[in-house]
Amino acid sequence: MPINLGPFEKMSVFGSPVFSLSVAAGMNTHLELGKLPLETKCTINFINIMDKLFEIFNSCKVPNRKSYRRPFKNISIQIEHLSIMLSFFKKIKVISKVNGTDVTSRMNFINGWLISINGMLKLWVLLNESTRHPSDYVLFTNRLNQECLENIFGMFRNKNGNNRNPTPVQFCFISILKKSVPPMLCCQNLHKECLSQHSCDLCIEYGRSQTNLDQAFLLCYFKAYTNTAQCTDNLRQSSNARK
Repeated sequence: MPINLGPFEKMSVFGSPVFSLSVAAGMNTHLELGKLPLETKCTINFINIMDKLFEIFNSCKVPNRKSYRRPFKNISIQIEHLSIMLSFFKKIKVISKVNGTDVTSRMNFINGWLISINGMLKLWVLLNESTRHPSDYVLFTNRLNQECLENIFGMFRNKNGNNRNPTPVQFCFISILKKSVPPMLCCQNLHKECLSQHSCDLCIEYGRSQTNLDQAFLLCYFKAYTNTAQCTDNLRQSSNARK
C-alpha cells in the first residue's frame, strides 16, 4: 500500500487490499513480537470485520474456502455479520487528528455502507421472491459493485493520453466514430467515383441529400452510366437508384 499516492493511484480502490486478512495477520504477528503497541489490537479487530464485509460484497460462484466469500444466501452467518456492521456504522465516530473535532458527519463512506448493506438485503428479498426456486437461489454480490467499471476506466485513463477524467461525451464520440464513420466514408467515396463519370445537377443534389449507404450506391459505382441494363456484373439496380 503506497503512502504517497500518484495522480492515477488516487483513483484506485485500496479498501480491499488494506482491510484484508493478510494485513490483519501481519499486524497481529508484529503485535505478538512486541513491535506494535497493545492498542493496535483494536485496529486488527476492525480490519478483520471489514475484511468479512468486503468478502460478503464480493461473493462469486467460484468455490472458496472463505465462508463469507461464498455466494450470498441470506444464511445466519451472513445476516449476523451484516447486522453487526449496521450497528457499527451507526455508532462509529470519526475524530480529526489535527484538532480533535468530531468529523463523523463529513465521512460519506459511513452513510454509503449503510445504504449498501440495507440495499443488498432488500434486493435479496425482491429477487428471492421472484425466482421459481427460492430455496436454491443465491446472489453473486461481486456483480453489484463497481470494480469492473473502475478497471475499464483505469485502462482508458492509463492508455489514452493520460486522460484522468474521461467524460461520457468522449465515450459517445468513440462509439459514433466506430459505427458511423466507415459507412459514411464508404458512401462519400462511392459518390465521388460516380460523379467522376457523370455529374449532372440531379445527381449532385441527390448525393447531397443522402446520409445512408444503400444498394443504389454500390451499383452506381460498378455500372457504366451509358449502360441502361438493369443488371450489370451480377449486380441488380435498386428501384430507387437515380439513372
